[in-house]
Amino acid sequence: MNRFQRGATRAHLLLALIFTLALLVGYHYFKAQYGITGNVAGIPKSTAGQIAFIRQEKGQTNVFIVKSDGSGMTQITGDRSSKRTPAWSPDGKQLCYSGEPEIGESEGRAFQIFVVGSGKPNQITRGSQSKDAPQWRPGTNQIGFLAGGAIKVVSSNGSDALQIYPPPHKGKGDIESDDQTTVAAAGADPTKRPPINAYRWSPNGKSLVALQVTEGDIAATLGDPRWWHKKNARGAGGDPDRGIVMEPESLIMLPSIEAEKPSLLPISNAQKVSFAWFPDANLLAAAIST
Repeated sequence: MNRFQRGATRAHLLLALIFTLALLVGYHYFKAQYGITGNVAGIPKSTAGQIAFIRQEKGQTNVFIVKSDGSGMTQITGDRSSKRTPAWSPDGKQLCYSGEPEIGESEGRAFQIFVVGSGKPNQITRGSQSKDAPQWRPGTNQIGFLAGGAIKVVSSNGSDALQIYPPPHKGKGDIESDDQTTVAAAGADPTKRPPINAYRWSPNGKSLVALQVTEGDIAATLGDPRWWHKKNARGAGGDPDRGIVMEPESLIMLPSIEAEKPSLLPISNAQKVSFAWFPDANLLAAAIST
């Protein structure tokens, strides 16, 4: 082999090495990007009969949709952040869900509300408080959610955020501060505002029913509220029927999002409550445990 042939061989080996390294770099870059953006599809034009759900696999949670007969499962999101509670828009063309933003996308790692349609999911809320239980308000572009024990709404494009219940403290504007020390400094007592744990829009979107938990100084009690300090308390050879402290759940109804004072429905001091609207929005079904 002459000098020219040896040089050509070295050049070919060098090119092969560079090509192999490029393939390895490209593969690792693809895998990294796959974990961030995912191999996903947008919401199809028609979602009639489709079910949205969260699937957990290999430490990741993502939004999927599937036809009611179990066929045609489609992955909608593909990033590494945690997600929960997907909900359809009234026209079935978008989904909203609560999820952790990617690092650098929001303050801390608090859950925020995302909307996804034909493109990339759009984060529509910010702040240090976690936002949960997003629900599209029927007949509108508003999305309700829970944050800090309050019900809030925001437009699907992230504008016009508003706290609807309980009403924001005076001087705080439409959205109550995420900073609880600011609320306390203003002389407000958070224990006097029972937190909301769940809510449901009426099917016509005009009103909502919410589940509040009465806690703190205004918590109702069953039996002796200081039973654990009694020597004859349960577990100490005393009266096994002595009552215990509980945080009762009650249902309230707001006839509109502008209403500041809700109506207390005839379900109160129950230990566990679940509820749902009838399709005509005139009746409410509730299951209680007392």
